[in-house]
Amino acid sequence: EGQKLVAQEKHDEPMETDQEGGEEKEEDQPLSLTDVLYTGSGHKHCAICRKTIEAGCVVMPKAARLDLLVLKRMYAPHGVRCCKSHLINNRLLPQSEINIDTRQQRLAALPPAELVTLFDDVLSLIQEATQAPRLDFNDPDLVDEDYGAWARWAKDPFDDMFNIAERSMRSSSNRHVRYAVAIFWIKMKTNLSFRQIGSLFNIRGDGETRRKIAAEAFNSVMAILSEKLVPYFLGVYHLTRDEAIDHNTAYSTPDGYCLDIRGPFYGNKNDASISDYIVSTKKELEGWCENDDVMICDRGFRDVVDVFSELGYEPKMPVYLKKGQNQHTTKEANESRLVTKVRWVVESFHARLKKFRLLSERIDNQLVPKPEQCVRITAAALNKYRGAIVQNKNSEEDKKLAELMKSYVAQNNTLLEQVASGKLNARQRWLPIDSIDFDFPEMDSDDLRKLFFGCYQIKQTTTYAEEHLDVHGDFAIQVSRERDDIIRCAIKSRHRNAVKYYVWIEYSFTGKPILSWYCQCKTGARTAGACAHIATPIWYLAYARHNDFSPAKGRQRIKQAIEELQGESDSSGTESD
Repeated sequence: EGQKLVAQEKHDEPMETDQEGGEEKEEDQPLSLTDVLYTGSGHKHCAICRKTIEAGCVVMPKAARLDLLVLKRMYAPHGVRCCKSHLINNRLLPQSEINIDTRQQRLAALPPAELVTLFDDVLSLIQEATQAPRLDFNDPDLVDEDYGAWARWAKDPFDDMFNIAERSMRSSSNRHVRYAVAIFWIKMKTNLSFRQIGSLFNIRGDGETRRKIAAEAFNSVMAILSEKLVPYFLGVYHLTRDEAIDHNTAYSTPDGYCLDIRGPFYGNKNDASISDYIVSTKKELEGWCENDDVMICDRGFRDVVDVFSELGYEPKMPVYLKKGQNQHTTKEANESRLVTKVRWVVESFHARLKKFRLLSERIDNQLVPKPEQCVRITAAALNKYRGAIVQNKNSEEDKKLAELMKSYVAQNNTLLEQVASGKLNARQRWLPIDSIDFDFPEMDSDDLRKLFFGCYQIKQTTTYAEEHLDVHGDFAIQVSRERDDIIRCAIKSRHRNAVKYYVWIEYSFTGKPILSWYCQCKTGARTAGACAHIATPIWYLAYARHNDFSPAKGRQRIKQAIEELQGESDSSGTESD
């Protein structure tokens, strides 16, 4: 095409006649481009920053030269060199700064032949753009937010995984390695079908062809990451015991680094069979763990707790309610709270895994043999790139918190004893607080976190309190007739709307603001922390009402609409009467 354009230009241009020889002669004058600078054609300096050429310089790719022309209005001829740091995926980094102080500032004057070459390059770039993926992971303008929205990772972790894959994969006409890595993580993050992902990457062919190519790219990356990433960041033997202990030193402050992971398991497997399978891997445990190591388990391990004990370990898990028992004893509830306080980091890691929708939604039949590899790759990547869930795991504050929680385990619940004796149950012993001059000690958010040993209950109190505010925005709370330092209120169950629990709270204006509490729910007798039923009135009385708390606007609109409907029904009933 370039040759045809040259021929046409030669045919259309006016011809000059040599007066002496009578021969026609073409005027070959260069074309000057307005407002476009010329980089120069020398090979001794970088075309961008003008530094002396060193080992880190390369011949400037065609795409980068065109980027330079479009973005910076500067023309670079074929063969000029630049530093690698100015390039990304053979494209010019948009934030590259052009050094024009040490170069000759003159207009770019291009001879016709070079102009035709430039025009041909522009046409090829346009053609490539029409065939490029709709989501182009080679685009240097993509930022961390773009990478995170589609692949769940920021740009730097994604580039690192691309470098890992590039050592074992080759790009082809149907698959670029960078796009293959993107296909894998987009599938993990969004769980879109391979047909949809194929369309997103503009893979040539019909729907079935796109599906096959996208699926092959997914499988190739999965195999490479399983081999090149997982063994170094997941598994019992990828860390020594001392290195693992460095990730988990204090009783209540594990940092969330995943040593190993098993599963997922088929739906027909119950907790007992899963536990048996995990125990079957005891050789790995025996080779890595030592006697008297504490094993934090959930209730699904109840069938193999004895096996752990026989192996010389000390298993800890939340206590089950015995048959006919409605509430845990104070000691049982406290010990269970210690377990859940440590185990929350496991649940937090599970939450990270479930951010990848392939691991939290229905799995297609074609992927049924592959979830275990996908889980292990994701866990290894989280270990490497996301960092610890708990950052300051050895802080003095956390150590003090752990010791304080352990000191509460043996404490008796004095309010429980008074309620059990019947001293605080009778209705006639209580008055609504709006009928008396009532006050309650004020606390800040730090005080509340120390009181409840964390922020989990505090996060639940906002919406929970809104459900219990009356039409005037007040909490329905009662105070004891005999003691003005104890209050009582009825709170709906978190799990069943038809069930209400009474909550008792003892407070003081001297010394500790909250002395004790008790709730009728299953874990309400504990002294090491409090349930959400107890935390809600304390949070509202001690903090929220002093800090301009008001229900969410959406909830207010719903409540207002219900009141209006009730008013309309009442008025219509009056008219009919």
